[in-house]
Parts: sequence; C-alpha cells; structure tokens
Amino acid sequence: MIMKTRIESYKNYGKTMFIEDGDITLGVTLDVGPRVIYMSIDGCENLFFEDIDRETKRTDAEFEDTFGKDTAWYIYGGHRIWMSPEEYPLTYNPDNSPIEYEISDNTVTFTQLPYKGGLVSAELKLVFENGGVTVHNTVKNITDKALNGAVWALSVMAKDGVGFVKLNDKDMGLLPNKKLVIWSYTSLTDERLHLLDKYLAVKQDRFAKSDFKIATDCDSGTVYYYKDGVLFTKEFDIENDAVYPDGDVYCEFFTGKNFFELESLSALHDIAPGEKLTHIERWNLRKCDTLTEISDENLEKLLKITK
Repeated sequence: MIMKTRIESYKNYGKTMFIEDGDITLGVTLDVGPRVIYMSIDGCENLFFEDIDRETKRTDAEFEDTFGKDTAWYIYGGHRIWMSPEEYPLTYNPDNSPIEYEISDNTVTFTQLPYKGGLVSAELKLVFENGGVTVHNTVKNITDKALNGAVWALSVMAKDGVGFVKLNDKDMGLLPNKKLVIWSYTSLTDERLHLLDKYLAVKQDRFAKSDFKIATDCDSGTVYYYKDGVLFTKEFDIENDAVYPDGDVYCEFFTGKNFFELESLSALHDIAPGEKLTHIERWNLRKCDTLTEISDENLEKLLKITK
C-alpha cells in the first residue's frame, strides 16, 4: 500500500495534512503544533481528543513574563511532544505558529520553529511501515546551556475510553517487582481506577469532578487505549539501568472530564545546546471486540481477539 497525503482545512485548526496508509488515517496540524490531531481506522470516528472550544489553556503573568505579552499555551488535543520533568511555565512552550514539513517515501517529518523563551523545540517524524506507524518524538535544546530531561510523548485521547497497561509480573522473591506513582490530586478510591492483579486500568469519565493521574514502571513497554470497539497500542523501548522522570516510571495516565492522556517517557539524558533527544513509539490501531466490563480476563481477551 502506497502512503497518500492531502492538505485541507480541518475544523478550526487551519491547514492539516491527512496521511492515509491502508485503513489507517492520521491528520497533523500545519498552522499550529505539531499535533497529530486525527487518528482513525477504516472510517471510524477520531480516537484523539479535539479541543475545538480551546477550553484547556495556560496563561498568566508568569507565563507572559517568560514567553511574551498576550501569549498562551493551548492543549489543542491529539498527540504532542514535551520535555519532562514538568515545570511551569517552561514546559508549556507556546506552539501556536505554522510548522515546517518534509515528505520522503513513507516518511513525513514535521518541525516546530524555535520559540523565544522556550527550552526546546519539537520534531515529529511519522514512518508508515508494517501496517502501523513508527513515531519519532524528538526535542532539540534551543538554549545556550546544557539541559537534563526526557522526551515526553503525550497522546490525548477522546472521551469515554479506557487506558490500560500490563503490570510487571516477574517473580523477584523477597523484593518488590512493580511501582505505582501517585499525584497529590489523585484519590485511590476514585471509581475510574481499576487496580487488578495483572493490569492497571483507568476509565475516562466525562462527568468526573476531579483530575486523576497515576504512573508505573511497565517493563512491557506497551500501553493501550480502548474506545468503541477500537484498540490503540503504543509500544516503546525501555532503557535498562537508566534513570526515568517522576520517580523512575515509563508510562503515565492522566484524565479529567474532557480527555485521557496516554503518556510514555524516555530516560533522562543530558542534552547539550543544539543537540536532540529522540524517543520512539510504535503505534498500531485495530478493531476489536467490545469491552463490556473491566477485568483481567476481558482485557486479555481484547488483546488476543480481533474482528
């Protein structure tokens, strides 16, 4: 199958490049971002969240002192690239300007232009191969000082789905074999949390009254998001013996009333001025059976059975 591209105006995002490869379609913003704002299989609805009303944004006096008067950061939705650990306002680099892109065979590269006051600029490279997409998430140090950080790949998913990950199951004898990292605003009695024997699952709830975030050191290097008979898979490599952000975890789930963030992290590295750090994910999208109830048995069935 030959990759096909077209550029058109999409909702209120401006120019957007749509890329079709087999039954998978991705849409990447060109006037802001970059964001992979659209992801669909075989004509199904967009699996990514779209903040059409620009409801989620960050700006205040401290933000404008850093990035300039009348500046703001917008989530927009879709997949974005940040640097971890999170630090306000520097993590929230405004990405509201047009980006550059290049098409070569089965690869499309989207490059964010440096923004004054920021620490890094982002580069997104999509390689369409083997029925899926290999995603190169890259940050470039645009300062004159060395930085220490990790690439943070955040996929902002649409409402009413379930994010889940297989928990570590290696027998460590008398030692622990897994860790959970909890944020201060997270309640462990939250009904969205399903801490099972084999899996950690979190359900997105459009009626939720509070935010929720949890992370783990998933040795599998694979996280999932299920919604309406479609399963999205993100795979990534783990750097053994390296140090990771946020208490040494590899993946994180965040959710509020509007969306769900399926996040993966690289290890922490020193990044010299002008140098880049890349974190690679492998995306797969497929139709699957309906998930009627969250349980270890049902999640395992979901991973094994396709329509």
